[in-house]
Amino acid sequence: MNLLVNILLSFIFIIMIVASFVAISIYINNSASMLNYTSIDTKVKNVKEPKDMDNHSWVQVLSKQELYNFSYPSSELFISLDFSDKRRTNILKITNLDSYKFFCLNEVLKSNNIKFAYQRIADSVILEVILDNENLKHMLVGELNKYNISYSIQ
Repeated sequence: MNLLVNILLSFIFIIMIVASFVAISIYINNSASMLNYTSIDTKVKNVKEPKDMDNHSWVQVLSKQELYNFSYPSSELFISLDFSDKRRTNILKITNLDSYKFFCLNEVLKSNNIKFAYQRIADSVILEVILDNENLKHMLVGELNKYNISYSIQ
């Protein structure tokens, strides 16, 4: 009988401890949410409210907050090409371009100070180049032939 009373008292003691922890966590969560509400309320105090609005619900407080720009979680890259100087651009379509030929093509364009932009789609490259004179165009065609790069000029 004495053992049964001890087990019952232990069980009641454990229930009281669990109940007190639950009550404390509810109190902490409510006080934290009230702190957040008061910080929002003080931030919005400068907003003029209509005279007939007596009810200050959280929806009304949040609807008056200043909205900020959305920040994407990833990086974005914006590229712009300026061909505004009205120079003639030639479009070359190059097919079957492996990595070695692509490297050679880049080196030829960079070494001759040719402005270019390219778009790679599957196994072909569309290359837009600015060729100021015919000599530069003939030199580029010669270099393409030298490296056995198949191309078509548009």
